[in-house]
Amino acid sequence: MRFRAVLAMTGAVRQAAICGLGVCLGAAPIAVSEPSHAYGAYSEPVYGADFTAFTSANPDAPKGCTLNLSASGAFDTLNPWIVSGRFAGGVFELLYDGLLTNSPDEVSVGYTLIAESVEVSEDGQLAVFRIHPQARFHDDHPILADDVVFTAKTFGDHARPFWRLLLKDAEVTATGEREVTVRFPESADRTAALSFGLMPVLPEHYWQERDFASITMEPPLGSSAYRIEDVDPGRSITFERVRDYWAKDLPAQRGSYNFDRIRYDHYFDETTRFQALLKGDIDRMRVSEDQWQRADRSPAGQNGEIEVLRLDAWWPMGMNGFYFNLQDDRFEDVRVREALSLLVPFEWVNTRLLNGAYGRTESYFENATFAATSPPTQEERAAMRAFETQFPPDAFERVWTPGNLDLPDGVRPALRQALDLLAEAGWEIDPDTRSLQRVSDGQTLNFTVLASSDSQRKLFGAWQQQLERIGVEARMQVVDASAFEERVNSGDFDLAYRFYVPSERPGAEQVRMWGSARLNPASGGNRFGIDNPAIDHFLKQLMAAETEAERAFALRMLDRTLQWGYYVVPSYQDKQWRYAYRSGKLARPDRVPELGDGTKFWWCQQ
Repeated sequence: MRFRAVLAMTGAVRQAAICGLGVCLGAAPIAVSEPSHAYGAYSEPVYGADFTAFTSANPDAPKGCTLNLSASGAFDTLNPWIVSGRFAGGVFELLYDGLLTNSPDEVSVGYTLIAESVEVSEDGQLAVFRIHPQARFHDDHPILADDVVFTAKTFGDHARPFWRLLLKDAEVTATGEREVTVRFPESADRTAALSFGLMPVLPEHYWQERDFASITMEPPLGSSAYRIEDVDPGRSITFERVRDYWAKDLPAQRGSYNFDRIRYDHYFDETTRFQALLKGDIDRMRVSEDQWQRADRSPAGQNGEIEVLRLDAWWPMGMNGFYFNLQDDRFEDVRVREALSLLVPFEWVNTRLLNGAYGRTESYFENATFAATSPPTQEERAAMRAFETQFPPDAFERVWTPGNLDLPDGVRPALRQALDLLAEAGWEIDPDTRSLQRVSDGQTLNFTVLASSDSQRKLFGAWQQQLERIGVEARMQVVDASAFEERVNSGDFDLAYRFYVPSERPGAEQVRMWGSARLNPASGGNRFGIDNPAIDHFLKQLMAAETEAERAFALRMLDRTLQWGYYVVPSYQDKQWRYAYRSGKLARPDRVPELGDGTKFWWCQQ
């Protein structure tokens, strides 16, 4: 990673500095656009340069009162950008601004915030951000190009994997006191400039004397509409509105952040948290269908104190489920993975235990137009035949669906099918121990599912009971988020429950997710040990795609190949988000944003 600071440059000197990166702004192939108030990675921004506020905002919304929110579990750090520790609610969203801010109504579009203007080359690999002269941290220190360069270096070395991957091989240069030029590698797509713009900008003068890589309970110096007012370690955190916030009248911020204080109370279990909503200790909370049905029957629901905002999911929803570790040779054979997948009684669990509120996850790009949700076309079948050994005969004729054991009538057929597949793969039930063992070496198929929460306990418990019938002992081990990441990254797991959400426009991250060591030689391959030549082929097609049709084809084929590989035992998803809120206290604009729930535009009625 290479970061260079070149300060106070103008004219030919600045041009020479940028050309020194291997890029010349005047060269036609990588010419940047005119300075703009926004950047759309794949579409023109809806809001013009003369817009005064987002249409979901109320510029006349009153300021005042305290918004009481909640978070799950304890916290031990106020630094949400690193893997270590469990960070407090709200710090990620409320403390720092970025050069850009996301549009509430457009996918992959950002509007200027700390940056006064942005220019991006046609291929998306060169971006120039000019910083607003009024941009300030909370201590009134100006936000400068050096702060952006420092942030890029710090995030590239110590932040969570998303940021490290984004900044890997990026060249970030201060080409003026308030100008930053970023050159992305050829492998990056057009969203890289947007992601960089959304990166929080850290104050170099504050962090250079502190260890960013360590957990901390010292309230860090921020730059956004709120600062940390009070912390009760592990239990609560309160943010206060910055009255002289420099960006409060910018178009992208007008009508936003209307609460004088925002308090997050941390709850150790979901039942207590939900009861706090009903009592009035929490003003707003995302709830499940089951929780909402209970809230609706409660006194607060019956007298109209609590209302619900329902939002249909607009974003791609990935493959949530129990991921096999193929580095464990017991799971190398696809017949073993398929057999175990057949014994999940999802519909029974959904109906009996989850109030029928969920849908089964069936695609790695669930809810996206490029998901493989129909039988393969003639063109797709031709592409599959080049890797015929990776697909069963059924794959050429029908769409893949996850196994679902039908209780009680379908138990015997499902058990027989699973045992037949296991027998073909060399596994049999030992008559003495009644455990499932590999004939060649006596190895058992008992396993532990690693998880960072117990949200899947009901589904896992029902699956666990069916596995016992074929001699497989399964258990779930719940660890904290940092331990989970460390163990998954090191391959120290049998199966791991993973909640995977792809980007709106999947790209290079898919190579890192699913590509073999042939595509990821430095890391030795993906973390789950998948090594499939068909997957590698379609990933290469994705990265080489020049048209939207080519991209969609490659993603659909990638999805189809992953599905038939049985690399995951799918769980379920809720394609509607519900936000219960105290309607007597909170008000919101009539127009709900196209993306998200628009909480930043809400205000207090009292």
